[in-house]
Formats: sequence, structure tokens, C-alpha cells
Amino acid sequence: MKRILYFFVAALLLAGLAVYALGQTVVTSAYIGNYSISEDGSELRFSVGVGSSMGYVRSYKDEHSGNEHYLRFYYAWGGFNSRWGAKSEYFLPLSPTDTAIYVKHSKGYQLALEKDAEGVWVRGE
Repeated sequence: MKRILYFFVAALLLAGLAVYALGQTVVTSAYIGNYSISEDGSELRFSVGVGSSMGYVRSYKDEHSGNEHYLRFYYAWGGFNSRWGAKSEYFLPLSPTDTAIYVKHSKGYQLALEKDAEGVWVRGE
């Protein structure tokens, strides 16, 4: 009976570890979909899509450097096609001097949005 209990506890621990580990995995096919800037320019509201056939985003991390934002998106908890904790809309605080937003992809960061000469946020090239 103790062996069965130990096996069950070990299986639960491994399953919990797998759920946690998969939730720490970066989604390299994520992209910024629809977006809007608040009236005062202090916040970007955006949706996130996944370019692969499976996967949902649960959160992002912003590595702000100078006038640029570098975003990494993470898979939802529970596996690559799980919706547990998934969201599709996010907010990013902006400062008036910010000029670009990059998104992490498999080959590095790719320009997603940038401020044009008139100060309007547009899609990157």
C-alpha cells in the first residue's frame, strides 16, 4: 500500500513540475494583433496571437531598455495547447520617449511596433 501511495505522490509531483515548466516556456510564434494607445499615450492595449497551430499565451515579460521594449510571451499553464490561465489582451505602460516594441521569436527579437516621425505607433517592418 505504501508503494502505491509513494507512486501516486511522485506522479502528482512530476505532473505539477511539468505544468509549471511548460508555463515557463517562451512562445516564439507570438505576435501583437490589434492594438490601441490610450488618449494620454501612457499605455498600449494589445491582443496577442500565436502563429502556430497550437498554443495560448498566459503572460508576457517586458525587458525595457532605454526607449525600447523587448517582450517575451509565455505558454499557458498545463501544456502547449492548454488554455489554463490564457489571456489574449494585455496592457503595456509606455513613456513619451518610447520608440519601439520588439517581440521574441526563435531567431531573436523582431520589431513589432514603432513610433513614426509624427509620433504615431505603427507596425514594424
